[in-house]
Amino acid sequence: MSDFPHPLVSSDSHMIEPPTLWVERIDKPYRDRAPRTVRNYLGQEGEYFVVEGVKPWPVVRLFAPGIRGEDMPEYRPYQDPYYDPFWAAASELGTILTMHIATGAQGFGIDPAAWLVSFTTLHIEIQRSLTELILYGVFERFPKLRVVSAENDCGWVPHLMHRMDHVYEEFRYVAQEMRGVSLSMPPSEYFKRNVRVTFQHEKEEVKFARQFFGSDALMWGSDYPHADGTWPNSRKILAGAFSDLPSGDAAKLVGGNVAALYSINL
Repeated sequence: MSDFPHPLVSSDSHMIEPPTLWVERIDKPYRDRAPRTVRNYLGQEGEYFVVEGVKPWPVVRLFAPGIRGEDMPEYRPYQDPYYDPFWAAASELGTILTMHIATGAQGFGIDPAAWLVSFTTLHIEIQRSLTELILYGVFERFPKLRVVSAENDCGWVPHLMHRMDHVYEEFRYVAQEMRGVSLSMPPSEYFKRNVRVTFQHEKEEVKFARQFFGSDALMWGSDYPHADGTWPNSRKILAGAFSDLPSGDAAKLVGGNVAALYSINL
């Protein structure tokens, strides 16, 4: 569409949800064109992610010695050494970790009796999780670790960065005496270095967050095929949203940053 000239690459789409999506819910002529994973693609051993127009790439299964999926505890603070093999493996492999909405370690989840309130406040979970990773020194110990906040919006980012810097500056010596926490730079700098954040419907909030977080760290996502997402009206919703930004920055926000993070050749 001429009213939105930039390529769109979603940072948050649920490609295999449910697992039979591409088998049962797509018309036969299109099943081989749909995004999907294929085992032993064209005789190449292993599992590959295949999508039309993009070179297939292998799916890497992250393995951390000492940690098995079925053994993951209900909740342990992220500074717990139990997780260190996992952080180390992700760093070594260059695996981008994603913290999706409603998956917080201490998350509130959805309360059917207060659905609107629960759904509105789900983003609070990721603020807690990222604050733990930063103030407990996980990013200090694993500087190459990269985490994506998916489907949690981005308008809250500037305030959280400010709040962490303020609290750490005021109370870091107390924290160091109690827990031995010591950081080599302000908390907000870890956020900028190690975290990427997605957005869906936000527009002005994206521009505000961009002033503090930069244009390289924010990524649009469609949330396909969920009802809360922008599909199938993504271009219509985004049309004119970032027309007042430099063209290069707008292109980054809606696709370029995702492609760079996951090494996708557009």
